[in-house]
Amino acid sequence: MSRAFRRRGSYLAPVLVVLAAIGLAILTSIDAIAEIIDISASHLAHLFRSETGMSVKDYLTRVRVAVAQDLLAGTDEKLDAVAARVGFVDTSHLAHVFQRITGRPPSTYRRA
Repeated sequence: MSRAFRRRGSYLAPVLVVLAAIGLAILTSIDAIAEIIDISASHLAHLFRSETGMSVKDYLTRVRVAVAQDLLAGTDEKLDAVAARVGFVDTSHLAHVFQRITGRPPSTYRRA
């Protein structure tokens, strides 16, 4: 990991930079993120949880659902296209996770 990030005292900063720069559909695992910022996956998991209170996987899932919400509200893209853009395998998985996190299915969110 670069010394600049370590000097700032936050290990979360490089993770967020990587997520913003590369995109959600590509970064679906902690191993991929850890490799990019040159830190072990287990160390990243520990540091991330200690700074955010959640796992990297949970964070990625929440970010992906938030992006899906924006796409559903702001575009006419079909659900399968939205699922692919935010890194879900299929619409069924997106719908299940979306409902678990937001309490509403994607179809009602789009109509809102």
